[in-house]
Amino acid sequence: MGTDRLSDALRGELECLDALLSCAQRKAEAAVGDDLAGLLSVLERECSLTDKAKLLEGERKEAVAELVASLAIASPSPSLGEIARVLPDEEGRLLEDLRREVLSSAERLRAANVKNAALLTQALEFANFNLRLLGVGSGDAGYNRDGGRRQASPSAVVDEVF
Repeated sequence: MGTDRLSDALRGELECLDALLSCAQRKAEAAVGDDLAGLLSVLERECSLTDKAKLLEGERKEAVAELVASLAIASPSPSLGEIARVLPDEEGRLLEDLRREVLSSAERLRAANVKNAALLTQALEFANFNLRLLGVGSGDAGYNRDGGRRQASPSAVVDEVF
């Protein structure tokens, strides 16, 4: 009935989501392992996968539009579930299975991204904390013309210790 193009697009999106999930898992490992080079490598891969996902989304939308027109569905933007219910049993079941797999992968990716956001936020907070520990202070400390040290309120551990 013409679901091949839509099924292919959904399979492509599923592969892309699974690859993005793999990247998210590697990103977590890189963040925890303090592997900046690994993190940058994963980010490059993610960018190319995101571009691919955008193309696949366009293909899916075109395939849906074609299928909706051929099935004479009245709704201007039917969901995949609505389309699956109109299709013959086998094709509808296949499309519904693919829809569920895509939604499941997207949810796993979302959860991994939430976890990574927390990990990276913690890493940045830790880096900022260390920078404040080693920081220069308020900027008021320095030397007078006669060589005496001008005191400022300490704002870093280094200022307090030394």
